[in-house]
Amino acid sequence: MSSQNQENASSVGAAIFQSSESFATGFSDRVRAIHEKFDQDKDGYLNFEELSSLQVTTSGAEMSRQQFAMVCNGLGCSPVQGLNMDSLRIVYAAQGSDVDGDYEKIFKKQEKADDGIIEVVEGGVDISP
Repeated sequence: MSSQNQENASSVGAAIFQSSESFATGFSDRVRAIHEKFDQDKDGYLNFEELSSLQVTTSGAEMSRQQFAMVCNGLGCSPVQGLNMDSLRIVYAAQGSDVDGDYEKIFKKQEKADDGIIEVVEGGVDISP
């Protein structure tokens, strides 16, 4: 890779991962929120079950253990541990990925579920959605 290409790649990486501009910050915040939501054991990695749950939630498709191993190997991750936050950022930075759409599916669904809670309030019961 030429020196110019390396500089361009570094610039793109910085724009996605380190920039303080709103796009990069919003992107990183959404990936972080998704990672934290599905990292059920809070070890910093999405293991097979956790990543499978993310995939089913966002696309409805099941993931096989073989697919999980291929994803991990392609990202340089251990299939025993799974994907860390940086690996998930790379997945979402890839063409065809939609962090905004996935974020909406995950967190808007949760908000709708929260809206259906029946609350007992002074003077009666609030059952409005």
